[in-house]
This record gives sequence, C-alpha cells and structure tokens, in this order.
Amino acid sequence: MSAVKKICFLFFAISATAAVWTLNRSNPDDSLSSLLLKINKLQAENNTLSARVETLSKERQKLDLQVNALQEKVTRFNHELPVPAKPDTAPPPTKNPVAMEFAATKTTSEAETPFANAVLALASRAAELNRYFVSMPDKEIPEIQYLDEGDWLHLAKNANLDTPEGVQKALADARQQAKARFAPMLTSALANFFAANNAQPPISMDQLKPYFSTPVDAATLARYKITTDPSGKQNLGSATTIRETPSMDPKLDSHFQIGVSGWSASTVRDSYSEKFK
Repeated sequence: MSAVKKICFLFFAISATAAVWTLNRSNPDDSLSSLLLKINKLQAENNTLSARVETLSKERQKLDLQVNALQEKVTRFNHELPVPAKPDTAPPPTKNPVAMEFAATKTTSEAETPFANAVLALASRAAELNRYFVSMPDKEIPEIQYLDEGDWLHLAKNANLDTPEGVQKALADARQQAKARFAPMLTSALANFFAANNAQPPISMDQLKPYFSTPVDAATLARYKITTDPSGKQNLGSATTIRETPSMDPKLDSHFQIGVSGWSASTVRDSYSEKFK
C-alpha cells in the first residue's frame, strides 16, 4: 500500500472513530443504523479520494515520460549543432572564386612548383579584387558578369590593392574590361537590327532584345541609350549609335559608344579615343 493510501485509510479510521465518539456523546439515543450510514458515507468519500490519488499518480507518470522525451530531444539537438567557425576561418567563396577553383584542381606534385605558387598567388589576388565589388556593390556594374577567369587574372596582375587610390583604379579597370566584353554584343545586335529592318534605326534599347545571340538582362540594357546625329553624320558605321549613360566614376571610368561597325572608348584621365572593328 502506498504512503498516500495509508494516509487516506488512517484519515478514514480517525474520522470514523471521531464520528462514533461524537455520536455517543451528543446523540446517545441515535440508532445503530444512523451510525452505519455515516460510516458508509465516510467510506465513499475515502474511495473517491483514493481514486483521485490514483488518477493524479498516473498523470504524473505521463508527465515524467514527456519530460524525459523532451530532454532526449534537447540532447540530440545539442549534439547535431554545427561547430562555430573560428574567427580566422577564410571567408566564403565570392562570385568569382578563382583561387578556390585553382586550389581544388592542384595536385600534390604541383603544390611546391614555382609556377603553381605564382598562379595561386595571382588567383588569390583576383579573388581579393572581386571581393571589393562584393563589399562595395555601388561600385559594380551589371557588365561585370561578362568577365571571365582570364580577365580577372589579368586585372589582378596589374592592380595595386595596397592603397585606396589603387583600389579605385583597379575597380575602374575592371569596369572598363567588362564593358569591352559587352560592347561587341551590342555591335552585333545593332547590326542585326539594321539588317532586319531595312536599315531603319531602333528608337529604344528594348527593340534590340531579340537581336542578341544570348539574352541580356534589363539592368544591363538600362545603362545604354540610342542616339542619332541630327545632321546624319556617320559615326562607327551609321548616324545612329548606342551611348553609355553617365559612368560610375567620370574621373576614372571610360565612356563607350557603339555603332554597327565597332565601338570606341574614351576617358577623361587619358583624353584618348580608340576604335575597334
């Protein structure tokens, strides 16, 4: 018998004894039947209390099981948590992870060669240059997407990333190269438009969309506009050309003009213009 049931039984016995004693003192004339009724009532109350105690005991066992299950889940969750990265852990790959791609393909025998070390160092420098665009998105233009691995390595080789001025110059050079990659695509699209429309010029950049060999996003096209010389003077093969909207950095960036026969670029810093056909 549990301790709780023992207490209930003792309570019942004491209550029954007290009832008999009280009855004998206050109502000596009560019959035995009245006494038995009171005893039965107390017995019923005792049974009710015992049942309630049993129910509460079962509920407590269920709660104990639930608590144990939750503790096991917490333990498993703590074991599955990833180990935090150390403060000096290398940053995640950027949009152009040249260094990581090279390192992944490098074999053990190549690891100590001067060539491998030089290329790896250059690739790391190219990744560093790319990270400047990631950290300063206002310095990036959509045409950056057209740079390939060779462009990044070439830009990194000539970049001075040790001073703020050098970084700004390197970013401008990257924008220049990116626009130079995109310019031939504009030349081809413009020439295709003229050929398909009886030499009639387009009036908006949106009209050129179907004439690109690969799709060009709206953000890139929005940086250019169609211009026509009112005098009809030919420039780069026609009186209608495509001009770049204001440059990101007028003091450092080149300004591009594209026609059906080629494109030209000029900069304020060097005051020159080159044509490519």
